[in-house]
Amino acid sequence: MSKVLSSKDKEQSNTVAYGLDPELDAIFRLLSSQRRRYVLHSLKEYEDPLTLADLAKEVGIRETDGASSDVSVEEVKRISISLYHTHIPKLRDANIVQYDQETEIVTLSDKGVRWEEYEERLQVKNPDPAE
Repeated sequence: MSKVLSSKDKEQSNTVAYGLDPELDAIFRLLSSQRRRYVLHSLKEYEDPLTLADLAKEVGIRETDGASSDVSVEEVKRISISLYHTHIPKLRDANIVQYDQETEIVTLSDKGVRWEEYEERLQVKNPDPAE
């Protein structure tokens, strides 16, 4: 009787068969989201931890290629919810960021500081609207 492989099992099997780096694959999956790249760019640019609300505002500015006045309170709230429920947990689980739920502070981890080397491998343009 043959075993039915899940998509995750198939992915792991292909990774081993073709000599691919599973950690590199995971990093590329994380960087596949524009919003997560904006989070990382924002944290790197400020060099200090940001509150979830401030981070959501920064992401909104980058997504609209505009100024802070171009991002509505409602949009910041939507982005904040998306960051809290989807993007921050994925980045936290990969040890790219740290998140303190009590203070709502997001911090770039030591591993997170190195994320740009992977982005450069993809030759992804820096999404900073100022450039």
